[in-house]
Amino acid sequence: MNDCVEGFTLCLTQKPDLIILNKHFPGMGGKGFLIKKSNNNATADIPVFLIGEFNSDEIVKLKQMNVVAFMSSPINPIILAERISLLFNLPPPIFAKKTPMLLDMHVRGNVIIAQIEGNFEEDKLEEYNYLIRAFCNKNEIVSPKVLIIIPSLYKESITKKNVDLLFRFTHYPELEVKEHHIKILTTLSDLLDIIIRHPQYSTYEIVKDFIAGFQSLQIDFDKKKTIPVRFLKQGCIYIFDLYDKEGRKIIPALTPLTEALLDKIKEQNITSLTYYSDFEFEEIEREVEDLILLQDDKQIFSVFSENFEPIKAEVDISKIWDEKLSLFFRKMKGQNVLIVSGNQEVYDVILRSLNMYFNIEKKEKVADLPQIVDDKSYIVIFLDAEHSEDTVIELLRQIRSMVSRRKTSVIILANKLNKSSVIHFRNAGTDNIIVSPFSTNKILHKVFESITLDRRT
Repeated sequence: MNDCVEGFTLCLTQKPDLIILNKHFPGMGGKGFLIKKSNNNATADIPVFLIGEFNSDEIVKLKQMNVVAFMSSPINPIILAERISLLFNLPPPIFAKKTPMLLDMHVRGNVIIAQIEGNFEEDKLEEYNYLIRAFCNKNEIVSPKVLIIIPSLYKESITKKNVDLLFRFTHYPELEVKEHHIKILTTLSDLLDIIIRHPQYSTYEIVKDFIAGFQSLQIDFDKKKTIPVRFLKQGCIYIFDLYDKEGRKIIPALTPLTEALLDKIKEQNITSLTYYSDFEFEEIEREVEDLILLQDDKQIFSVFSENFEPIKAEVDISKIWDEKLSLFFRKMKGQNVLIVSGNQEVYDVILRSLNMYFNIEKKEKVADLPQIVDDKSYIVIFLDAEHSEDTVIELLRQIRSMVSRRKTSVIILANKLNKSSVIHFRNAGTDNIIVSPFSTNKILHKVFESITLDRRT
């Protein structure tokens, strides 16, 4: 619904089994809706999933209004479905076993190179689009240039729907993606057929090889570089076309520079050649032996990635929630977790991440920690490294003197980390460390990893 007033009216008439609500919403607002819902006998018992950012005090109060899950925006639909299944004790979804979609993305300036293999998978394609959007937003890039390399795919995943997802980034309102700034390198006939047949994609250039696509995106006529002919080396190749002062192409890209060609250039009294890119001359010059690699579509990406940075998202919103994690957290439901920290933000993010599955307790003072651990069984204890390293190590040793790793996993929360700290924590009884920034995704996966590995030791 578009506002809380209309939504509450529908709750009275239809009595849904679950309400999914934004914290900030038109009308009476999410908080007002929950107060009204809690004070009405017909709606008080309806569980709520609340979307937004929350601190621990809010979570405690809102849980009293039958808010059973707190979710960050944008929502991961896979985790949403899992939490609905958990709430209603539904059997876990059946996960298809298939070859995963392999995604590798690198960038230099505003040129993005994406290589995709295996399968087109909806969640991975969402991640790919998100990475492009997040990178452009962070670096204030309005007009990205994208080279998409697709050497192989399973035929059944090549559908119009998946191709639409592949190019979703071109529709983001904040981006101005020009048609000639998208290059596609593939020989897959089924994929090419979809691209060519549909007008919105048919203007994208299908390049014959990596160099053709790479060079056409890298060329920037505002970034002219001049090379004295005396610097050219016989037996080398160049990854960009080299021109004379009149704009004539003298050495085509990937053409071996022979003695005869070099003599011909000198005979024409050409003293320098130019190319147009921010690449330095040393980066575009290669030994002729590299020619085989530079003509191999599967090898060339690794050759050029040394000049590019991998694209990474600060928050991975599309991390796959697989069958193992689903079954694991169902099994863990109701067990106790202890957080030893005086940092309210740390406590808030852990509470938001784990409250659906565990009973969460917080301890700020560490003096009576041994007694607390002795009184109750904890499946996980988080130790915040805001305390001195010596204090954390002493606490860890105290915990280990009372409970083994098979019974209790200890996870260190650290703002920064060095090699000696890792060794000290390991010797004191844990390999499990999360380095800030802390996120729901990191915490869920580290809890899963810690418990499953510790129980094997």
